This record gives sequence, C-alpha cells and structure tokens, in this order.
Amino acid sequence: MLLTSGRIQCLLGFTDMRKNNAFCSVCTVNYTAYAGTLNDSLRKAGHHEAHYVLVVDYDEKYRDVISRFKFTPIFLTDLNISKIDELIRKYSAFELCNVLRPFFLEWLLINHREINNVAYLDTDIYVYSLLDEVFRYINQNTQISVVLTPHLKDYETYRRLSTDYEFEILYMKSGLYNSGFYILKNNQDSLQFLGWLKIKLFDHCYNAPNAYMFVDQKILDFAPILFDYVGIYRNKTYNVGHWNFYEHKLEYKDDNYYIEDEKLTFFHFSQLAIDEIDISNSSLFNTSFRNELILQRISAEYWKYLKNNGHKKIMDIPYTHKELYIPPPLSFIDPLLSKSIELNSTKTELDSTKATLDSMKSRLSSTVTELSTTKMRLNSKANELYEIYYSRGWRFIMYARKILDFLIPNEELRKKVLSFLYRNSKKGVKDCIKVREKVSGLSLRCANHIIKPKPRKKRKINNESKKVVFVDHSGHSKTKSTEFILDYLKEFYDVKIVFDDSWIGKPFPDLSFIDESYLCVIFLQLVPPISSIKNIKNDNIVYFPMYDDTGGLDLGFWNDYRDLKIINFSKTLNDKLTNWGFESIYVQYFPKPIGFFPGNDNEIFFWQRLTELNVKTVSNLFNRNGFRMHLHKAVSPGQEFIPPSRELEKRFDITYSDWFKDRNEMLEIIRKKAIYIAPREYEGIGMSFLEAMAMGKAVIAVNNPTMNEYIMDRKNGYLFDPRNPKEIDLSNMEKVQKNCYEFMKIGYQKWEISKNKIIEFIEQ
Repeated sequence: MLLTSGRIQCLLGFTDMRKNNAFCSVCTVNYTAYAGTLNDSLRKAGHHEAHYVLVVDYDEKYRDVISRFKFTPIFLTDLNISKIDELIRKYSAFELCNVLRPFFLEWLLINHREINNVAYLDTDIYVYSLLDEVFRYINQNTQISVVLTPHLKDYETYRRLSTDYEFEILYMKSGLYNSGFYILKNNQDSLQFLGWLKIKLFDHCYNAPNAYMFVDQKILDFAPILFDYVGIYRNKTYNVGHWNFYEHKLEYKDDNYYIEDEKLTFFHFSQLAIDEIDISNSSLFNTSFRNELILQRISAEYWKYLKNNGHKKIMDIPYTHKELYIPPPLSFIDPLLSKSIELNSTKTELDSTKATLDSMKSRLSSTVTELSTTKMRLNSKANELYEIYYSRGWRFIMYARKILDFLIPNEELRKKVLSFLYRNSKKGVKDCIKVREKVSGLSLRCANHIIKPKPRKKRKINNESKKVVFVDHSGHSKTKSTEFILDYLKEFYDVKIVFDDSWIGKPFPDLSFIDESYLCVIFLQLVPPISSIKNIKNDNIVYFPMYDDTGGLDLGFWNDYRDLKIINFSKTLNDKLTNWGFESIYVQYFPKPIGFFPGNDNEIFFWQRLTELNVKTVSNLFNRNGFRMHLHKAVSPGQEFIPPSRELEKRFDITYSDWFKDRNEMLEIIRKKAIYIAPREYEGIGMSFLEAMAMGKAVIAVNNPTMNEYIMDRKNGYLFDPRNPKEIDLSNMEKVQKNCYEFMKIGYQKWEISKNKIIEFIEQ
C-alpha cells in the first residue's frame, strides 16, 4: 500500500517521495574531496536523501580525513566480498572502483530495503538542479527497473558531428552509455542486472580499449538488448561532459547554467584539466570560443569547491593497495603496442646479432693471423731442436746412457735390487706421513671428546615405488603448520599420513606395515626410539627434525640415529650434524608473501605460548607509552598463561583472543598491527613469525634459532635476550619493514628452487 501511495505522489509531482530514494558513489581515499563536493552539491540542489560512499582503500589512519565530510562512508569489510584480495591484486585503483560498483549497489539494495530507487553518481559530478525528472521517469514506467544515460542523445547531433567513421570508432572503444550515472529500482530485476555485471566485470573490467574493454562501460552496451527492463534516458541536461559538450549548448544566465533554455541538472567533470583552469584541449569535439569561456567558468567554480574541501592535500594520500596491485602484461592490455615492442626488440636483437657476427669475422681474421705467426714459431723451434740433436752436448748424453746400460743391464740382479730399494723407500715415507696424520687427528678428536659417527654407506631403496609413509606430530593437524611440506610431497608421491600422539602420553603408532614396497618413511618433528626404528622393514628412513624439539646439539641423543637421512630447516642444527658426519641437508623455508601490510605503527601482536616468555617479559621491550597490544593467550600444552597486571593492561590498552576457529581470523588481526613478537625462545621452522615477516611486519624475536637464521638485527627485524630484555629502538621501523618484505620475497623465490633438493635427497 505504501508503494502504491508513493507512486501516486510521484505522478502528482510531490517531492516527499525523495526520502525513499538514495545516492551512492565509489572512490579511493584520495578522491574523498570529490565525493564530499558531490555531496555538498546534492544538498545545495535540494536533495537531502542518504548519500553512501564506498571508500575502497580505507585505513583507520585516514578516519579524520573522511569524518570531515557529510556523506555516509562504507568500507570493503562491510561488503564481505569473497575473493576481494584477488580483485585488489588484478585491478588498478581506477579499475577497482568500477568493478566494485555492482557489488556495492547489490549490498545497498539488500541491506536497505527502505530504499525504493538508488542513483549511482561518479564522484567527479556536480549537481546543479534536482534529479526529480529521472526519478519520476523510472517510477512512472513500471516496466523499467534500470535507467542508463547514453553518450549521444539524438540523431541531429550525430549527423552534425559525424565525420567518416571516426565518431563511431570513438564510441565503440569507450561504450555507448556513461556508467558514471545510472538508476536502479530496489527489485529482483535490478538484482539480476547487478548479478550479471558482477560476473562479467570480475575478470573483464580492465581499462584496455585495444583489448575491447573499457572498465564497466563497454559491457553496458549489451544491457538494453539482454534485459527488457533496462530503459534509456535521453535528457540533454543530464550527464553533460566533454564527450557530449557541443556548440551553442551551455549558457550562463540569471546565476544558473542552461542547456538550450533548460536548467543544467548535473555536469560530469571527468578528465577536465581543472587544476590550472586550462580546458583548451579538454573537450572531445571542437567548441566555439564562447563555449570555451563558459567551460572555463564552470571548471574554475568547481575547482574552487574542491579546494575548499581540501582537495590538494587529500590527493597526495597514496593508494593503500598500491603494493598489492600486479599489472597485467602489456600483451593483454594493448596487443598492438606489445607486438610493436616485440618487433622492435627482435630488430634490435638482429642488429646485435649482425654486430656480433661482424665482430666474430674480425676475430677469425685475427686468429688466422695468429695461427700463421704460431706456425712460423714452431718452424723456428723445430730448427732449434734439430741443432740440439746434432750438437756435441746431446751426443755426449747419449754415449753416457749407453755406458750405463752396459754396466747395469736390465735383467741384472743389481738393477732389480736397486729398483726394489728405491720403490720401498718411497712407500715407507708415505706410510710415515699417514701414521703421523692419524695420530694427530686422533689427539684432536680426543681433546674435543668427539667421535664422528659413520652413516650407512648403502641403502636398499625401492625407487620404482611412489608410496610414502608420512609420520607427523598430531598437533599439526590443528595448526596446519606443516601442510606446506605435505602438499609438496603429494605432488610426487602417494602419501599415507600417520599422526603421532606419543607427545601426549599415548603409545607410538604401529609402523609394522611398512616394508620394502614403500619408497620411504618420513618422520616430522617426532622420532620413535631406536628399537622401533630397527623394526621398520625399509632402509630409506628420512627425518625432518625441529631444532626446538630434538636433542639440540647433544651428540648423545643423535648417536642412535646415525643411519637416518636428515633434512634440516635449521642451519645451526644442520652445520653441527654435518660436522659430526651425519647424512644431512639444509633447506630454508619461506612462505609466499601475499602483500605488504605495514599496519599501525603503535600496535603490537603477541602470542603467549610459553610460560617464561610472557607479557611481563616483553613489556620491557617498550618503555615509552603509546603502544597498544593484542594478546593471544593460546598457550602450548603444559604451559601456563601469565595474565598481565592491571597496570600493564591499562598501559598497553590490551585486547585478548583465544584459539580462532579460522586461521585467517588471526592473520586479519596481525595484518592491522605493525609489530609482531615471536612467541617462542626456539623454533623448529617458525611458521608463525615467518607469516608475519611475509606481510612486512616488524618482527621482534629471541636471539636463538631459527629466528636469528632469518632476522638480522635492526636490518629486517629485531632480536633480544629474554634473560635481559631491554628497550628496542624502533626509530628505523619503516625501513626494517620494507627490508623484511623484500627479504621474504627473495627468500620465497629461493625456496621454490631449493625445495627440489628434498625430493632428490629422498630418492638418492
């Protein structure tokens, strides 16, 4: 009944129907002055309906910038878009604002059922008159749910401006309708239209006219054909811009702007050079001098409105997602330009090849000359040898040799005895040297109390098999911290996973089924007693130790496992094992960086996992006030959570969390903090602090393995002594964060190459 009444009111021209309408826009933080100016113009024109603005790269530190404006800000987190990270990576700021329009409009229609009609306006629009006519048009036409405005309004204009095929090509590249303004009813038709736009724009919203894409405008060409509820609104006073600004149209009189005696509704200032008020090349088509002056006037006024809203300062704010954006290849964006560059590159390469061939020809000529010179030298040396052969000295040597052969014949006993004595005297000298070396080495080893174990030299390995048994710490089924190695092994092998609960007092799993039909058995972190190892009917046993959960550097522990093949994620442990003669390799793991998230520079994330490394300890690292801390209190088994005192809780404004249902929930909190404190004194790999480093966090960690194998103090992180924690100097934190992120990006590339050693080592 209310809807029927509203339509009657609209037909009668009443304006109180406006309260059921709404406006919306999309922009980045540095365009909020535009959004604020648009909002001011709506209010000045007489529109007091809600104006929602989606700020696509909002960060908490820009709260004061946005709060000065009177529109209602909406943020990406409000929309809860799945795969939003993918959109941020693949689209530039301009493209992202366009691709998010249908997502935002759908959210508004679903979450604000009180809205009858919603009008989308680009932020670089200024409204001069009420938009009642277009709202009346959509309400009167019950069969219409979506209204678009065309770039070209009528045939007469087309006939006057069209020359050859240039006019048509222009609009075929940019689209027939201007997506900077359209209106939707709040009904199922509009939701269907937006659903179609979302699907098409997710992968095809690039600013690439040469690839037949121009953000969302080109795809709108299909809308009136596909959907019979899409209407085309041709009012010449709407959406006026440089693309449809023609001769004798715009006039200024009686303190208002007119288009052929009708009040201008709104002007779209897209791409106009308003900063220096130089619009000489701004209009798409030729204009008269009189109209250029009017363009200059309206642009100068608009620039004044922007300036009053702090436009110049706000425009300097960097795009928050810039570091995450990965531009598409030029071959996709502009195939013709890419081909031209490729051809020029080929030409350059051919020119270089020609120059190389000319150089080789020159070197060959030089080589021929050198060979001729060498031949002359050889002839000269041959003459010298000839002279020596026939010289008196050479003849004397030959006579002396004949006399020696006569005095000591080859078969003579004297010659055999002399030869025997000579050979044995040489062997005796060598044996003495070896004995001396052995005695010296034995003394050195005894002095250091070290006897190097000798690993098995040969193993019987079934390299025809692809079956592998993977025995893992059962705690990893929850933390997922070893999934990376398991997923990698599954690329090559049929992996049978066995979880080990012995760390919580349960018996070690039965491995009697393992025989020679398996390629190998792999133990990760936990290794059974040597008696269980000997019962395994397979020679190929591989062990991934964790530095924090083994015998560390104690040879007494390791001596039992001398026949195992060991793959280390800790360089410290690997160096010691190889020095002891174990068959061990080292592979340093790096997670894949997903983007640089510096976070708020006064906020800390600390996960207390150990009793000794608690909030009281780490509070000594931050003596000055102003830091805020999030304390994750999920301690490891057998450890005790140490709560902060009231004084510490107040000083750090501490917030809390326990185990998260989803690992991404914790990463989302970490993403907002600049500082991450590694939770352990020693690590096997250190997945938690590595993931923080992969986001560019300033990681503070104990100066022990494996943390100090990744972190160089004050270069890409900070190290401290837990027995004597002192204040950390964070004055270079911004540089440390950037270094950290670059270090992790390079490290991940190294890991992608070095991880191949794991497969080679397993099979050797």
